[in-house]
Amino acid sequence: MVFIRAHAISWLTGLARSVSTYVSSYISQRASTIVSLFVFSILSTTSLAKDNDQQNNTNNNGPLTNGSDFNIAVASNFKACYEKLAEAYSQQHNLAPQQIKASYASSGQLAAMISRGAPFAIFLSADQKRAQQLIQRDLADAQNGFIYAVGQLVLWAPKLEQKPGPAWLKEHGTHAIKRLSLANPKHAPYGLAAEQSLKQLGLYGELQDKLVFGQNVAQSLQFVASGAADMGFIAYAQWLELDSEQRGQYWLVPADLHSAIQQQAIEIKAWANNTSNDFFRFLKQKQAQQIVRNCGYLSDIY
Repeated sequence: MVFIRAHAISWLTGLARSVSTYVSSYISQRASTIVSLFVFSILSTTSLAKDNDQQNNTNNNGPLTNGSDFNIAVASNFKACYEKLAEAYSQQHNLAPQQIKASYASSGQLAAMISRGAPFAIFLSADQKRAQQLIQRDLADAQNGFIYAVGQLVLWAPKLEQKPGPAWLKEHGTHAIKRLSLANPKHAPYGLAAEQSLKQLGLYGELQDKLVFGQNVAQSLQFVASGAADMGFIAYAQWLELDSEQRGQYWLVPADLHSAIQQQAIEIKAWANNTSNDFFRFLKQKQAQQIVRNCGYLSDIY
């Protein structure tokens, strides 16, 4: 009897350990998804009407669940242009402002969130690489993807009196620049293009100690605007959005100095609905592509 009781206790102890191991493993597997959704909630911001946010507090955070609502992930460089597109679309379709909810970050950060289950119906990447990675994971259809914009890179120097082109950089860069900002090349296509351009010019080694990296190209702009950096690499579209007194000088970086910044749009199969399908088609239309060009991007569609 004592033997049976001891055996039962041993068996129960082993079972408890197995259950504990399983639960720990399950929690570990779910942790990244939970963190991703939490970050999604923080990044999410309604893009069509700030006034409506104040009146509809229940829509300020978290995924949208209504059948005609959807979330869209937008590369940070494209924020201002996306807002113009969303406004045009909502006016054309009498869409309620809170029905499209946008989140902005670097393409790498957004792609990581989508791969972990963040409920985005559309991803407007700043490159093809991140979009293709999601297609390869069968999260989006290759047939639906398209290049919605081609980005242009500029070096912005608000306090300089002459263009900060290659000649100026080679002659004055090492002693005139204290801090030079760019987006993190590991996550942001515009940051990668900036890094490639400096290397093509043979200046990366000389300026490497002066580089400060933003999480995305929007933060690269913020570094310069705040005075934390003397100049910085940003999207030409961002420079166009600056007030005239902020603009100063800029150098449009030749496209042959870096990989093409082909910004790809994809629909995420798990979260797409009729409204997101319609908005996705709208992005290809002539009206939308004209807005894209007016924002400072190139377009291969029309």
